[in-house]
Amino acid sequence: MLVSSENYLTVQSHYAGTLAAHYSWMFGGYNARLQQNRALLAMHLPRHPTSPQEPPHPSLQQQQQQQPPSSTSASPSPSLSLLPLAIDLGCGPGFQTIPLLEAGFRVLAVDASKGMLDELDAERIALNIDPTLITAVQDDMLNFRASVADATAATVVCMGDSPTHLASLHEVKQIIDDAFAVLAPGGGTLMLQFRDLTRPLEGTDRFVPVRSDNMTVFTCFLEWEIERDAAKTPPVEPDGSGRRVKVHDLVHVKKGNSTWELCKSWYHKLAMSTDWVARALTDAGFAQVRVAEPQHGMQLVIGIKA
Repeated sequence: MLVSSENYLTVQSHYAGTLAAHYSWMFGGYNARLQQNRALLAMHLPRHPTSPQEPPHPSLQQQQQQQPPSSTSASPSPSLSLLPLAIDLGCGPGFQTIPLLEAGFRVLAVDASKGMLDELDAERIALNIDPTLITAVQDDMLNFRASVADATAATVVCMGDSPTHLASLHEVKQIIDDAFAVLAPGGGTLMLQFRDLTRPLEGTDRFVPVRSDNMTVFTCFLEWEIERDAAKTPPVEPDGSGRRVKVHDLVHVKKGNSTWELCKSWYHKLAMSTDWVARALTDAGFAQVRVAEPQHGMQLVIGIKA
């Protein structure tokens, strides 16, 4: 496997050692996050045409509703050649992948974490989804273009803060340029969702409570590398895009003997503003660029190819 991003191995190690085991829990559980993304994608996904030679196919949700409860076989899919292609970069456990499948796409799902992809597969099985509709790949998301022909995808999504896992603004531009290349003309859509980390926090504000219950306490500590950024080439953008943030995840887990075990790890995230991302989409050639209303602390920038 070709590793392109400077952050890839650090991100992969962080998820394997700490984050993957708590990822769905920290969002309030898998279904809570899935419902949020179903609603979000329903608002912004492109409308894809069905082949004039074939009747429109039922969505996966309709298929699942029609399936007898006792059935254990995966729901049959329409001909794959009739389904539009969606690419989910940094797919995680499937918070975007599942809604994309339900909307009638076949999906290329790419993630650095084997644990995340294993959870996606478990959810696919639980939802009785045909495995031929998903191509799941453990890889650096910068390599996705090698798996997709140009001008063949209906949508590319990179969500759940996955854009900030990249090491530089140059790498973000590469994702945007490659997405533009693989998207079909006439409405191909790129969606980038991320937290805006361009404004450094100070003091105890850098400690962020993520979630807690009787058994687990998850705290995040954010460390802006100001001195490093001041000397970097190319320099940080005037709005703070390009800053590097060291993210420390601290997870206290209660053990059977009532003692607490601390699991800890760190990785880097990249700061970028919605203005910078919107300009990068315009520079790449997207004819329509818009910034959606933030939801759950996340920014969303959308580009549509003419």
